[in-house]
Amino acid sequence: MIKGHIQTRAVENVCPVLTCNACSVFQTAPTILFDKSGRILAEMPKEKEGLMVYDLEQSPLTFGEQGRKRISDSLVR
Repeated sequence: MIKGHIQTRAVENVCPVLTCNACSVFQTAPTILFDKSGRILAEMPKEKEGLMVYDLEQSPLTFGEQGRKRISDSLVR
């Protein structure tokens, strides 16, 4: 459920979102990286220690991302 909320924030804000958590049995959120459209770019396995390394590259906004950004920007002004 929390994973879905984090994904929604990435889509709404049109920006990549990275979450980190301990490798305990009772994780509240996964260690995961979403792109600005909510696609999973990298995810660590649950309950295992590890280091996530990802080379995040800037790319031009797609048509849908431009629309979401325009709406988001209008709400802030």
